[in-house]
Amino acid sequence: MITCVTLVFVYYSEIADRFDDLADWIRDNKVLGPVVLAISFAIVTPLMFPGGFINIGTGFVMSRVFEEKWKAILVGSLTAFFGEWIGSCISFVCGRYLLRDLARRLKNRFKIMNALDVVIKTEGFKTCLLLRLCPLVPFNALNYVLGGTSISFMTYFLSSIGICT
Repeated sequence: MITCVTLVFVYYSEIADRFDDLADWIRDNKVLGPVVLAISFAIVTPLMFPGGFINIGTGFVMSRVFEEKWKAILVGSLTAFFGEWIGSCISFVCGRYLLRDLARRLKNRFKIMNALDVVIKTEGFKTCLLLRLCPLVPFNALNYVLGGTSISFMTYFLSSIGICT
């Protein structure tokens, strides 16, 4: 993160120009623009890109697109939310099917994973929702970790509404 912040300060004018270009394109494509942004968030979320940068970047771009600040906040929040929600589901599926062996090894290695799985078997929705609401639990890592538990995809999907906070 320190590297990213340093690069922003060093290349501020170039980055600002790219954000202006993006804002101009979204201004011309008010429906397609947020959809493309949400899809890009869905792609970078499984790659463990920090969600904070996504949210800040979206706010920066949307504040340049919309004159009314409430529209910028509404469209930017919905864009980031849906993109990260879809991306979290992609991460969950990767953790459940592609990285299943790694998840099993971690589960056997750390007692907390077994305890989490026991709790999820009885209170899956509530547990996942509370984990989403806790700012101390890393968002991107949790997506993969929950893929290694017994939570169903639908319960995970519905309880992930907690990322909107």
